Amino acid sequence: LYVLAKLPSGREGAFLVDTGSSLTTVSEAVAQELGLEVRRRSGRLIGLGGSTLWRGATLSSLKIGGFTLRDVDVAVGVTGIPTHIGLVPLAGIIGNNIWSSFQVAIDYPGNTLTLSRGSMSLPATAEPMFFNGQHPMTRARIRTEGEAPPHPLLLEIDTGARGLLLMGQPPAHIAD
Repeated sequence: LYVLAKLPSGREGAFLVDTGSSLTTVSEAVAQELGLEVRRRSGRLIGLGGSTLWRGATLSSLKIGGFTLRDVDVAVGVTGIPTHIGLVPLAGIIGNNIWSSFQVAIDYPGNTLTLSRGSMSLPATAEPMFFNGQHPMTRARIRTEGEAPPHPLLLEIDTGARGLLLMGQPPAHIAD
């Protein structure tokens, strides 16, 4: 899932919508085009691909939909981030330092992303989520073959992932 953004040069850049990423990133090329002052930051960025030192910048403003955010921190040129989504060049990743400012509804079949800062009506079949400060989470239940009651799970919702990844210590009846 990605959104297109208009860059100062007039070209469009594709940004991956990634609720598994705590921080928004931009490519080196986008940082240069925006004239960002990029500085080495303390600490490391950590993801499924490992960890890396990072450099960052601050966007004075970012307009997304009808909303404007101010003083948005971004990581620049992060090692391991893909350069393309299929054939589309990737300009960056929009992470939870952006998404945590909104109520977000993603309609994959309808190909829409709806943002709100007020109340948003949800379908009766919607599953409640909560934000743990870094990632959206929801409760789920898993049932293994022959298991009578379903086993409760806590799932991190990661729109940047390509599948389901189960982590942690499984209950004994699932591990076997």
